[in-house]
Amino acid sequence: MRNRTLFKTKTSFRGVGLAAVAALLVGAGSSVTACETGTSADQAVVTSLTVRAADVTRSIGCGRRPGEVYKYVAVGRPVTENGLGNAEIGGLFDCFADATFVSPPLRSLTTYEVTVTLFDLRGYEAQAAAIDAALANVGALRDLPGSLGTLTCTGTVRDNVQAFAACKDPSGTVVPVVDASLDASDATSDSSLDASDATTDAHLDASDAATD
Repeated sequence: MRNRTLFKTKTSFRGVGLAAVAALLVGAGSSVTACETGTSADQAVVTSLTVRAADVTRSIGCGRRPGEVYKYVAVGRPVTENGLGNAEIGGLFDCFADATFVSPPLRSLTTYEVTVTLFDLRGYEAQAAAIDAALANVGALRDLPGSLGTLTCTGTVRDNVQAFAACKDPSGTVVPVVDASLDASDATSDSSLDASDATTDAHLDASDAATD
């Protein structure tokens, strides 16, 4: 089953893919319709909110073994002055796929609380029929019990910005949003330091040998 994303709104949405990104087209009114998605890394960045799969699976892993995340449901509700609003965005995602919601309902600056419900393979298979039925209603999707519990993620959506949600793992620890470019820079720095250390050690060993 491919990832499917739901929006509950009166506005039509366009989907773009990042890595296995789910997209959706919604008609007028409050009805919700899901559609299959594709991916395209070449399309321009638009207003979106992403929950990273790496953050979802960080503490227990992604896979088909018992206790590993096989699929997950992500459902977002806007944070308002009066508390949380009705569920407006949601979908079912593979454990390796980011949950990206393109052009979610936006009121200038909107913070979403995203509830992420985790399923291992056995838990997903046991509830597959209920999950498929709930995909037609984002509110019902949020009520599904997960076989591996839930995470809470929060992200603020801005117009024409690709936003990333910060998540809390089951222990309540906030998982930091990491910039991939910083990771690459760190890796380069680390390799340079390792090479420098190796060179220094070689010189010291040669010096010790000469002294002996």
